[in-house]
Amino acid sequence: MSTSLTVGEEASPHPDTVIVRVTGDLDLDTCPLLLLSLLAAVGEHPTVCCDLSEVTFCCAAGVSALLTVAHEAEGRGHRFVVRGAHGVTARVLRDTGVDEFLRLGRRLAAEHEVARRPADRPGEATLPDPCP
Repeated sequence: MSTSLTVGEEASPHPDTVIVRVTGDLDLDTCPLLLLSLLAAVGEHPTVCCDLSEVTFCCAAGVSALLTVAHEAEGRGHRFVVRGAHGVTARVLRDTGVDEFLRLGRRLAAEHEVARRPADRPGEATLPDPCP
């Protein structure tokens, strides 16, 4: 897998919320950057929305990083939600049950409950977009 990953923060129209956009592959080489970036965001903002719409690959290391951040956010009383997962990434999150944990386990996600959409392309899964 590629070791190329970009992680950037941008403001959200919702107060106290930051959007963290992730681009590239989430693999063993790149997940430490993802983890550090998301943990820093969770430490600084009450609500963190992780946008995975530009992620092209996600393995178990990516799932572990997202779960670690979700638990850290919960421990701080903060919110962590994920949006934009598609293709392989959406399938990995769905097949491991992490999509339900991130969607239903966070208060903000529960406020924006959306039924699973049909896939945009045949054979690909798409997760709901619970972020502001």
